[in-house]
Amino acid sequence: MDFIRLIFRLLSYLFGFLGYVIGLSMGFWALFGAFDVVSILFGKVVAILSLVIFPVPLALAPWYLGFSYGDWSLLIVTYGAGPVFWIFLLIAGAFAQLGDKD
Repeated sequence: MDFIRLIFRLLSYLFGFLGYVIGLSMGFWALFGAFDVVSILFGKVVAILSLVIFPVPLALAPWYLGFSYGDWSLLIVTYGAGPVFWIFLLIAGAFAQLGDKD
């Protein structure tokens, strides 16, 4: 029985780690994709300022791509990173509860 609990704990660590890695990688991909769209539309100076001071163009860039060009992939990655992260953490929490001793 201890072996099964060990496997559940290891699966908990694995899903937690994968959740963080997937969430961070999707977040960085969305950030760089939105930065690229803003730099193409408004130039590098506005894109850098949107990183530091005024992030609204970065938030609107995925919507612009979706409505203007029909490319919804950046929007899915931008706003889909959070739910994917939380689903992985919920699975990790479930495995952690199964791996705890009563």
